[in-house]
Amino acid sequence: RRKKSLKKEKGRRTPHKRSSLEKFSFCPARSIDRFIDPDRFLTCVADAIWNEAGLPGISPVAVTSTSGYFCTVASLGIVFSPPSTEHHLLILPDFYHESGHLLHERPGLALFGPRFRQALIDHAQDMRNQVRRVSHPLKLETIADVLSRWERRWAEEVACDVLAARLVGPAYGWSNLLLCLQSPNVCSIGADHPADAARTSHIFRVLRRCGWGAQVEKMENQWNRYVKTVGQKKANHYNDYHPDRLFIAVMEDVEEATRNLNPYRAGSDTIAEILNLAWQQFLSDPVGYDRWESQTISTLRKNLLK
Repeated sequence: RRKKSLKKEKGRRTPHKRSSLEKFSFCPARSIDRFIDPDRFLTCVADAIWNEAGLPGISPVAVTSTSGYFCTVASLGIVFSPPSTEHHLLILPDFYHESGHLLHERPGLALFGPRFRQALIDHAQDMRNQVRRVSHPLKLETIADVLSRWERRWAEEVACDVLAARLVGPAYGWSNLLLCLQSPNVCSIGADHPADAARTSHIFRVLRRCGWGAQVEKMENQWNRYVKTVGQKKANHYNDYHPDRLFIAVMEDVEEATRNLNPYRAGSDTIAEILNLAWQQFLSDPVGYDRWESQTISTLRKNLLK
């Protein structure tokens, strides 16, 4: 009965997913030469997330095979996750971030656009006006670097953060803090991502805007203690690289582009609710969390794979 059910599900989505896997087999990174039980489970989780949030198009194939963290081949509809992800609920909110990359690649659904472009033009002009400022004067190559990073990668990463915070709520904020603990320097300006500290502040902003102020206060208390303890300093021109106006413009663009999706609501019977309950359980009873998580995943598997 189990095999029959899966076969039927596959048949419903076969053309897209078979095509994705066949195309991927010709790529240099041939990581998918098997589709095992953890992949099947996470693919079912992805399908549930897609349906619950009202995301357009076909849900991705999920593969538990990467030496790093989550990553996405958006053009092929494939999300890679770290090994053993299927056993850990606390990092799964990041799957919603990866969903943003998939959406942004799809025709007719750009997560950000007019507000971001205008804000970038305004910021560029402000920076050019500051080339002759006395304190930390800006060089023209610095201005070009700021604009290039936002246009090339940063705006999309920030948009995916906004989408994830809207779709999975406080769980994404806590998951982000967990990820930041692994960062060698949360104030470091990355090539593909804004500094973790800037992203964290913005995630807090989005969650507040969605009505999760009380949860954000708890996160901020933990975050401020951590930042004070590690004592990492902001790099030169940090504020030029991370102006609030660009983060806010992207947030407003995402809100407009995804107004027909289903943001997270507490008490809903969804994957997002399970992930928020997981974080609540971990924070309130870390000793008993492993047992709770194991039982919850077991029930989830039965429900998704029946």
